[in-house]
Amino acid sequence: MIKRIKYIFLLPVLLAGMAGFTPPANDPCIEQVKNVYKKVQEVSFSYMNSEKVYYMDYTVRTATADSAQDGINESEIQMLACKKCLFVKSSQMEVYEDGDDAFVVLPDKKMVLRADADMLNDKRMKNSSMKVNMIQDTLFKFSSVSACGNTLQGGKRILLNVNEKGQELLGIQSVLFVTNNSGEYFDKIRINYTAGGSHLPGGVVYIEYNFKKVSYDYKGGEPYKNVSKLFMSGSELNGKYAGYKLIDSRKKKNPEPRLKK
Repeated sequence: MIKRIKYIFLLPVLLAGMAGFTPPANDPCIEQVKNVYKKVQEVSFSYMNSEKVYYMDYTVRTATADSAQDGINESEIQMLACKKCLFVKSSQMEVYEDGDDAFVVLPDKKMVLRADADMLNDKRMKNSSMKVNMIQDTLFKFSSVSACGNTLQGGKRILLNVNEKGQELLGIQSVLFVTNNSGEYFDKIRINYTAGGSHLPGGVVYIEYNFKKVSYDYKGGEPYKNVSKLFMSGSELNGKYAGYKLIDSRKKKNPEPRLKK
């Protein structure tokens, strides 16, 4: 479950690492994408040491091979991040983290997971950044711009097609980027996977991110700085979580995971 949460959290910035990519010379569309990437990358991996609050409000639409029958899954997600604090909320879960503790709330299961804080770990984020750069180097090495133009809102719409070798390595057929009119962030990113070749579980056909609001200096509030106080009274859950099950898997205090009722 924790791995799934990390995956959701990192996906919005998964395409933030194209430092090693060399685009076609003087391609204005690629230059526009590079500038947005640079901004997103700077913010995504520097907010831990910043006093500013980073905010995103976006939807994730996921289509699988069974979507014709089961429908397309859509999740609304909000994220606040700042120095030693993180808050992520969707209809499926809520994540609260400071520099010491991490709590994950699963409302449908009436369960709270408690773990050591690790999404805000400098070493982990640097390792994630390195992996992202490797993926991006591979993606763009085996891709070409197949469409490029302006949107009605004044941004750019760029479609990359991945060649046969790239599809074999990544399981990705094409990627669509839509930048906002100021060039500060993306309005949309859509990753189209090859038939039967998706490296993600569940036979994913495409994943689409639509960013409704992005702020690199959010003034509407910030995450909790002491999440254990929000959830705990001594060793028990408090407040509205009093009836939830608590799974405490902190390695710092508990050598083995414990289940409490």
